Amino acid sequence: MHAGMYECEVNMHGMESAIITATANVTVIVEPIITNGPFRETVSEIGKTVHLPCTANGSPDPDVTWYRNANLIKNSVGERFEVLGNGTLQISLLSGADTGIYQCVASNIGGEVSASTWLHVKTSAPDFIKRPVNVTVLDGKDAQIMCEVSGAPAPNVTWVFNDSLEIQSAGRVQILESGSLLIASAESKDVGKYTCIRENSAGSVQGFAYLSVLVRTQIVQPPVDTRVILSSTAELQCKVSHDPAVPYTIHWFFGNKEILPSHNGRIQILPDGSLLIGQARNTDVGVYTCKVNSDGGNETRSA
Repeated sequence: MHAGMYECEVNMHGMESAIITATANVTVIVEPIITNGPFRETVSEIGKTVHLPCTANGSPDPDVTWYRNANLIKNSVGERFEVLGNGTLQISLLSGADTGIYQCVASNIGGEVSASTWLHVKTSAPDFIKRPVNVTVLDGKDAQIMCEVSGAPAPNVTWVFNDSLEIQSAGRVQILESGSLLIASAESKDVGKYTCIRENSAGSVQGFAYLSVLVRTQIVQPPVDTRVILSSTAELQCKVSHDPAVPYTIHWFFGNKEILPSHNGRIQILPDGSLLIGQARNTDVGVYTCKVNSDGGNETRSA
């Protein structure tokens, strides 16, 4: 508040025009003071960005310099270490090697002042967010086995098939960015045990799951157009291929009406799914439909 231009004026008695003046500029030097400095300890995680504040006041305006373990930090705009306009040190993409003591020094011609912090870049071992679980899909469908974890630094991922073959991303098989495994258009040869290993410098975790691929349920011998002599027996086939572990049901329809076996045995549905019509009549003429339902797929064929 005392800084500024000061003027001294002298009047000479008896001399009206004899006024002598002199000026002087007064500069008040105020040593720096840090108004917003870092905490004594700063904790962050690998891969994150951390800001260490160091705002200082003084007259003239102090310069702020940062040191790491007593070594000068060179200020480079756009680099991992950057001193911002307000004196804050910004460190991007933290690594374990960034752990240490960071000191900021604010200085001007009136003196200097400093503050420091211990930066601890912590690590954490992988921990499952979504662990592998057994998956069952129909052949030709996509299968995804989960393996998502947390951890710092970001854990790498390794997949092993049947405890022996390391899996690489190629073709139908892809290791996703999340660490999960995607198998497109699953086939019978994909059946087996899949082990996921997630690891970083702090530890590792692993889990496994089994993939089962079911044979699709489908009609392999469908009904065909048939002509029979009146009062003779007509047989319409509907034979099914399916996975032994997947049950299925067969329903026959005449037009839109479901056919039920008759009490007198004239109309029968055989164990292999075939429809048997005895003593064929004119009223039996029409379209017959075989419908197969199962968890392994549904199919309909008509004749």
